Amino acid sequence: MPYVLVQIDVHDFAEFEAIFVGNADRRHQWGSKGGRVFQVTGDPKKCIVLLEWDDADRAQDFIDSPEFRVAAEWAADGLTFKATVLNEVLQSDA
Repeated sequence: MPYVLVQIDVHDFAEFEAIFVGNADRRHQWGSKGGRVFQVTGDPKKCIVLLEWDDADRAQDFIDSPEFRVAAEWAADGLTFKATVLNEVLQSDA
């Protein structure tokens, strides 16, 4: 199963949350099957977004798209972000 992992420093989490939730349909059109947002303990401006995808190539197309770049750069507000496509190769119950 492919995933998109986004590591992002957000300037204003409330704004980020509103945009993230508001863009769910757009991500779905690109092939996203949903995901989760995590905040780093002790540093809530550092966020990890993990999105499940239907296809690794479509996931890569998404993170390479100008639409994603503009949204990520806006959310980061001059701070850093990194996006990577991952393929799940192993699971564990513990």
